[in-house]
Amino acid sequence: MRRFSLRSPLTFSLASLNFLENPAPILEKMREAGAIIPLKIPMIGRIWVTTTYAATEDVMKGRTSFFLEGQSVGKSKSAQMPWWIPKGMRLIAANMLNKDEPDHMRLRKLVDQAFRRQGIREMRPTIERKALLVLNKAPPAEFDLIKHFARTLPLETISDLLGVSAAHRDAFAHEAGKISDVSSITKILGTLVALKRLISLVRQLISEARRNPQPGLLSEMLASRDGGDQLSEDELIAMVFLLLFAGMETTTNLIAGSVWALHQAPEQKAWLLADIENRRETAVEELSRHVSSVTGSKPRYVGHDMQLHGQNLSRGERIMALPIAANYDPSRFDNPAVLKLDRFPNPHLSYAAGIHFCLGLQLARIEVQAALEVIYREFPNLTCSAPKYLKRPGSRTVKEMWIKTN
Repeated sequence: MRRFSLRSPLTFSLASLNFLENPAPILEKMREAGAIIPLKIPMIGRIWVTTTYAATEDVMKGRTSFFLEGQSVGKSKSAQMPWWIPKGMRLIAANMLNKDEPDHMRLRKLVDQAFRRQGIREMRPTIERKALLVLNKAPPAEFDLIKHFARTLPLETISDLLGVSAAHRDAFAHEAGKISDVSSITKILGTLVALKRLISLVRQLISEARRNPQPGLLSEMLASRDGGDQLSEDELIAMVFLLLFAGMETTTNLIAGSVWALHQAPEQKAWLLADIENRRETAVEELSRHVSSVTGSKPRYVGHDMQLHGQNLSRGERIMALPIAANYDPSRFDNPAVLKLDRFPNPHLSYAAGIHFCLGLQLARIEVQAALEVIYREFPNLTCSAPKYLKRPGSRTVKEMWIKTN
């Protein structure tokens, strides 16, 4: 079996258009090289990545072997968050997705309490009505699905979930809409300005929720207690931004990717539309696997010297679990490159696994189900252009995808 070194990374690119547009052939070649291989990824550097279901699951679930914080393996804080990172970015990065135990479990328990009280399943009728309202505002004959629907619906849903008042809704949506576009230096600078404004607005929302609690997740998180423990204001802000970044971006890309996947598989689309109410849940699980809008997890640090799936790993090295590689592994899924909406069971890893499994997975599922149901009820014969992707490692981020409604 071939052994690799981080000093000699392979040339596969997770940000190339070839990979983003058609990942299956490249993933197959990566698997042939090994279950764990070294790559050099822009903005991340040299890092191990997983290429099989088993290796991906082992890293995701390896809570005593793989760590998100450098301090857990003896590194300084600056190794994880360089000094030049803006203060606002440091604040929002301090969320539970970037925490090891026991901090992760403490934050998770407090946020879980609030989520359970929200009743996500009961939001389905509201999300469906919102989806129709958003779609009705799109141009009638041809429109960009991202701009006019797929980005707006998750943002509106998260605003509803948090309980953002009507007085702040437009400002919240305006600034939140800017923070995900980092496609150029100019837009990165605009993102930092929007980030500062949005943090200030969230602090104002928290202050108002303390004085006058209203229905919504923000007030629920303020009220959450675990013994004498509760979330600090900075922890609340970090959680709001986690919902925005993870919830809005991932769901946006999954909606767009699903429409494109169905466009490419008309017989599967016909099967779904023949009984969408009873088939939507199974279909969206398969679309979550097939689209794999999140291609890579947060980088983790190797906790101790080990051999994993035939590869030697050293303490302090970094490794990234690739859910897209797991989802396209033929040893786990029959004909993984083929969209099969009735695939069952479907143990995909699109929402991660282990202690860091996606908190908002139920909400994402319902949003995508509602989005597809409304889109195809209104425009059953729609056609679409191929999605245009941002060259961003870690996600299949769709920046533009045009829809023709007849």
